[in-house]
Amino acid sequence: MRALFLILADAAQVVEGKLYMLGGGWNTVFVDALPASRGSNIAIGLEVASDEVEVRHSFRLTLLSPGEEAEPEIGRGEFEVGRPPETPGGTEQRLIAAFPIVLQLGQQGRFIVRFYVDGTEMGQAAFGVVHRPQ
Repeated sequence: MRALFLILADAAQVVEGKLYMLGGGWNTVFVDALPASRGSNIAIGLEVASDEVEVRHSFRLTLLSPGEEAEPEIGRGEFEVGRPPETPGGTEQRLIAAFPIVLQLGQQGRFIVRFYVDGTEMGQAAFGVVHRPQ
């Protein structure tokens, strides 16, 4: 299994295997006050090897804050990628998913969202938080 992409977005959804996104690819959040909370979405694309389809996998999302070592969990779940009947054996499958997340932002600096499948890091998306009081 390998990650194809991991994108932060204002809104994202998957319909019939296609990703629809608004405000995707941002890397900076401007906040009026700290701490702040921000609802967002994360879009993920995975290529799943033929020997990993029709197998239950667990995933989790974490958020690493500046200067911290702990990575609080911001999402978790399970998935299983099927194989369409007409697909020949040995063919990898693609999984496209979008998840709502809530980012708890306690300070300025660089944050990292990490995506794990079965305990292995598959990708990350970094972004900065800038306090801009009004």
